[in-house]
Amino acid sequence: MPQAAAWQVLVIDNSSMFRDLLCGHLRARFPGIELLEAANVAEGYFLLNEHRPALAFLDVSLPDGNGLQLARRVLVAFPEVNLCICTGHDFPEYRKAAAESGAAFFISKHGPFWSEGERIVEAVFGSADADQAPPAKMRDDAASECNGCCGGEGNGYSS
Repeated sequence: MPQAAAWQVLVIDNSSMFRDLLCGHLRARFPGIELLEAANVAEGYFLLNEHRPALAFLDVSLPDGNGLQLARRVLVAFPEVNLCICTGHDFPEYRKAAAESGAAFFISKHGPFWSEGERIVEAVFGSADADQAPPAKMRDDAASECNGCCGGEGNGYSS
């Protein structure tokens, strides 16, 4: 079984511009982070299987599938991976679907995405010290550390 590298994050989004911006921002904020990128469901699932990152950001609309369906599949095969659904569709039905998919977080691309992404990385990995190894699964207190980022309470979902 592959071992996850400390501070390894996968970004699955069909927009290369979005991936470049998010990865660039996270690299600048967390210099020790290892970022993996995928443009579709097939590439993303392959990288999840090969690397087992502690965190994955999933877009909803992908050219070969749906990020919400991918989230369900990932959590069956790799329950230790923390998932964040990120989308431009910031509507209650998408937040509900993201919660039902089992994703730990939801963030809108139309909100303060960069700061929310940082908070999620810190919630999953525990601190801004990239030398610290990631937890095997989401820490019990990670949702409370998020302090309602992402427009909701705790886990990023609003009621």
